[in-house]
Amino acid sequence: MVIEHSIRTSARPETVFAIYEKVEQWPSWDPDTQAAILADGLSLGSKGLLTPTKGKAVPMEVTAVMPNRSFTVSSAIPLFKMT
Repeated sequence: MVIEHSIRTSARPETVFAIYEKVEQWPSWDPDTQAAILADGLSLGSKGLLTPTKGKAVPMEVTAVMPNRSFTVSSAIPLFKMT
């Protein structure tokens, strides 16, 4: 099963990416995130933890980064993989 969500914005890509780069601040704008940390920030190979508001912390790893364009974070959780 694949679940996707997207929105359109008039914000500049640099502005949006700068918000995502502040990983520890994700909970301030994402109501489903209690905590987030990446050891080396939003850089390729960086590993950390994501704690949802409901549930336990899960490991996450940055598997792709295109500055000011996109990034991919993957988490392997029992029974499924989240990308």
